Amino acid sequence: MPKPKHNGPAGAVQLFKDARIRIEPMRKLSAEALDAFHSIIACREAASWSPYDIAQATSLAEMIVQRDQLQNHVMANGAVTENRFGEPVVSAQAQALDRLSRTVLAVSRSIGVTARREDAQTRARAQRENAVRARHDRDDDADSLLA
Repeated sequence: MPKPKHNGPAGAVQLFKDARIRIEPMRKLSAEALDAFHSIIACREAASWSPYDIAQATSLAEMIVQRDQLQNHVMANGAVTENRFGEPVVSAQAQALDRLSRTVLAVSRSIGVTARREDAQTRARAQRENAVRARHDRDDDADSLLA
């Protein structure tokens, strides 16, 4: 079956419908994780998110916040410590940061939110959706002010 074209009136209508889709996380998130979740969701067009992908994006947002907190801890306390023999070794927090960073990268690749050269059309469509969504939000705000 040929891929539908998104230019023309039918494409504009579909883009308008897709922009109205609101994707929410699978569980309650902190404010920082919710910001990360919305940034993750904005990377792909709204209609392409499956329930599994949304669950993965929710977990990814939490991991990103944990990684940032751990990175701040490592930056404050240093990445190297001394063992009982007085030799410098990599701290346990730095090793955990490395593992968590690799996990974040793997999960983001598995749900397709990393930038790829061949996905330029998908990124462009997601940017158009975000612009339409922002326009809807401004219109809704203006409507609420008039009411």
